[in-house]
Amino acid sequence: MDLELAYGAIKAWFKDIDWLANAIGILTPLVALGLLAYRLRARFFGPSSFTAIATSRIAPAWGLDAAKAVSEIAIVDDKPEDFPIPELRKAAYNIRVYKQVSQNDIPRLARYDVVFLDIHGIVRDDIETGGLKVIAQLRALNESQKICAVSQKTFDPTATAFFKQADDVKKKPMTAQECVDTIDLFSREKLDPSRLARQIDHAISHLSVWKRRGLLVSLQKFALSSLSPYDYHGFDDVLGPKDLGHRLAVIDFIRVLRHATR
Repeated sequence: MDLELAYGAIKAWFKDIDWLANAIGILTPLVALGLLAYRLRARFFGPSSFTAIATSRIAPAWGLDAAKAVSEIAIVDDKPEDFPIPELRKAAYNIRVYKQVSQNDIPRLARYDVVFLDIHGIVRDDIETGGLKVIAQLRALNESQKICAVSQKTFDPTATAFFKQADDVKKKPMTAQECVDTIDLFSREKLDPSRLARQIDHAISHLSVWKRRGLLVSLQKFALSSLSPYDYHGFDDVLGPKDLGHRLAVIDFIRVLRHATR
């Protein structure tokens, strides 16, 4: 008798949850359709320009503090004591110091947003004017990089070509305020989201709205990941091998978007 009661209770329980199984069977495809509709909506009705993303998602959270948090600064000088490095780091600037560099260091050095660069003593094999070759290589790899040429001499005729390639020239030793003013100005200019967005929009203006929205969706999704911006290849089929400036603008845009949305 007890077994019959137990069997009846189990049968009644399964009968009671039939509605739940049916509901799950109905809701599952509806949820899938909803997700598909959301993705299609982003393609058909979402923003069609990077400028729109910069205005709506980045600009409200962008300012000097954000630029400082995102920017990376390199000091390339055989006498780093000529710079107030402890004060800059205490003020939360991302500083990396190179007393000397080699050819292997140049690609990494080209990724920095702001570089303070001396002409003398920074290249082991060319102590006197090695910086002149370095600045030329950096300019070839990253035209948007901001370079501040530094020198301890008031007048150095051998460095004329070096100084002409720099965005600014400062005399060493530099004060903390001089460094801060230079870094803040250069960081805001290089990482300005509106400027980056306009540059990218111009580079892809020949594409269809569908393709542009697809790139927007792809880039925003990537920005939410923890992968390096240099690992993003969404524009590989759009930009040619000579479009290095546009590729770097895409990388910088990912960096500022990631900061604004985290």
